Amino acid sequence: MAGNRFIASGGRWALLAVCWLALTGFAASSAAAQEPNRAGLVVRFDDGRTETVCVPFDEERINGYELLIRSGLAVTTEAQGM
Repeated sequence: MAGNRFIASGGRWALLAVCWLALTGFAASSAAAQEPNRAGLVVRFDDGRTETVCVPFDEERINGYELLIRSGLAVTTEAQGM
């Protein structure tokens, strides 16, 4: 009889542990979902200098031009036709 009570008690602890893990995992994934996306940018200039920037953005993705514009670096563009 005592053995059955121990198994039932252990089963409750296992159930509590599974519930706790599920809840903490859910909370962590919810918090992560609220953080903005980020893209790393490394620019190497003609004089050998390099600049690195981490650019946050809320969209699912951005293109390279948007990444450069949002980086805060001085950007010069030139349009060329074909």
